[in-house]
Amino acid sequence: MRTNADLPYMTTCYKVVRACSNGRLYSVSAEGHNALRYFKTRWTKAKVGGILVFSDPVRARNYARMGDAVYECQCKRPVKLPRYRFLLLGLNSASPEQIAKLWSIRRYSRKCEKLLTVHAGWLPGTLAFKEIKLTKLLSKPL
Repeated sequence: MRTNADLPYMTTCYKVVRACSNGRLYSVSAEGHNALRYFKTRWTKAKVGGILVFSDPVRARNYARMGDAVYECQCKRPVKLPRYRFLLLGLNSASPEQIAKLWSIRRYSRKCEKLLTVHAGWLPGTLAFKEIKLTKLLSKPL
């Protein structure tokens, strides 16, 4: 499996996004103040840490839910995934400061317990980058 250290300056990956009825594209795993808006023709930059993508389209399609779209994307500036991640329920209520702390933790400590509910490990094929640009729609929302 590829890691971010193995990647060239710019690489092709696959992003799952929530497609709203107004045509806007947002993060699938975060809502409200933690959500990022994505564009089809310009770069989206991570507010904290990195933007999560998949290394292959099959993994992205398997992760997508009803209302989600899968895009091929160009990615640059790889970021090392943190050792821990928020469970989806915890992510929406996490503050930007808590998310920043999570990206900085490299080994388990009491800090993890103070960050709501965290989980070790990532789905296979998950990568992170500072910037991505959606380039091609692969799967329309259901």
